[in-house]
Amino acid sequence: MMQLLRPFIVESKDDEEVEKKLFHREEILDLVQKEINEFLSHLLAGTVTQNVMEEGRDQIRIADEYESISDYVVTILKLTIKLRKENLSISEENREELLSLHDKVTEYLELVNEGVRTNRLNVVSKARTQGDAITHLMKEYRSNHLERVGTEMTSPMESLAITDILNAYRRIKDHALNIAEVVSGVK
Repeated sequence: MMQLLRPFIVESKDDEEVEKKLFHREEILDLVQKEINEFLSHLLAGTVTQNVMEEGRDQIRIADEYESISDYVVTILKLTIKLRKENLSISEENREELLSLHDKVTEYLELVNEGVRTNRLNVVSKARTQGDAITHLMKEYRSNHLERVGTEMTSPMESLAITDILNAYRRIKDHALNIAEVVSGVK
């Protein structure tokens, strides 16, 4: 989903087919989360070992976190669509920073996804380090944006959209960290 989202940050892209694909993938993740939750809740209501109970809870949590990530990806998409429909564009400085953050968060998700695929228990230490760097970067970019708002003509809608996009990337990182913690047995 992150690869499909990137062009909407790069340029005020108007690609209904890709938009539909992103919305559809988010809907699929909603359904997958629901099905996992229903199946495992039913399974865990029966007599199962403690290990099965813990693994089931972990899988429910991971499904919930991935679904939340998809919600934030769609939030970013909706904000870019809203800007485009209002004939507003993201300034070059904001665009460069958003792309940088997008790429860092994408790389972060790839790290966490690999940890999930390989059940790598030590993924959380690297995820925390990279996650802290992403949080710092997001705060730096938010501060830069707010400084520019004071010196440049920026529409209130653009300013709010940039802030909301920055926050959405941070939330994506937070949910990915939660996944890494579950895989590592920390949470």
